[in-house]
Amino acid sequence: METVHDDTTYGSSSNNNSKKLYVIGDIHGSIDEFNTLVSKLQYNYDAGDRIVLAGDLVMRGPDSVGVIRRAKELKALCVRGNHDDKVVRMKTYLRSGQPVFRTGIIPEGPVMDPLEFDNYHMDVAQNMTDADYEYLANCPMILAIPSQQALFVHAGVNPYRSLDNQQPFTIMNVRTIEDNLSPTKKKGGEEWSDIWNVQQEKNDSTFPPEYRKIFYGHAAGNGLQLKNYTFGVDTGCVYGRQLTALEVKTGQLTQVSCKEHYKN
Repeated sequence: METVHDDTTYGSSSNNNSKKLYVIGDIHGSIDEFNTLVSKLQYNYDAGDRIVLAGDLVMRGPDSVGVIRRAKELKALCVRGNHDDKVVRMKTYLRSGQPVFRTGIIPEGPVMDPLEFDNYHMDVAQNMTDADYEYLANCPMILAIPSQQALFVHAGVNPYRSLDNQQPFTIMNVRTIEDNLSPTKKKGGEEWSDIWNVQQEKNDSTFPPEYRKIFYGHAAGNGLQLKNYTFGVDTGCVYGRQLTALEVKTGQLTQVSCKEHYKN
């Protein structure tokens, strides 16, 4: 599995001390809160500041397409979330020009999570322009910034696999590791982040040492999760809690309160 590296715009030289690198948790279409948070950060791209969006830009909130367009305006970096992935796959099918049906499975070949035509992600896919699609589709599964010892993913990693052998479905969905060491999106097993932190403290990891810190979203139910080597920043904005930005170098938190946007 390919990892995208980005140290070209955020390196490790001393003149970067004033530049900020923020990771922002799941926005889920909450455009007003996203704009408020960016303003509160006093984000300045031209001065060298950078934002990484930890996935799930879309769904559940009121303006998914607006979030995509705002992210593009900000030149924000991003990783693909599980909801982003569904929208991208649906838009890919729509762009193919093949017929759309009221029911049935979208023909994609063998996938772990087949999508039906009437899946609620279709509404966002149908309202995206080609430019919206290109931005979201180009969010990598894994973004690496080695100068900060940082990996950015949406959900997490399988601590028992090497970086090159991670599975996309795991990266976008994992929550826990089962007793047989298999990753799962279910709750109730051992948190992947707990295993990762133990491995790092024992220097017992299959990942290169320059990727010790993992920044992620996805786990709104856990809230803010700041451990030694893992940093979970999904604080449930779409459920009426907060939208969070974490400055990677200093650990400084910036948060805004959110309205409840979630609808079943």
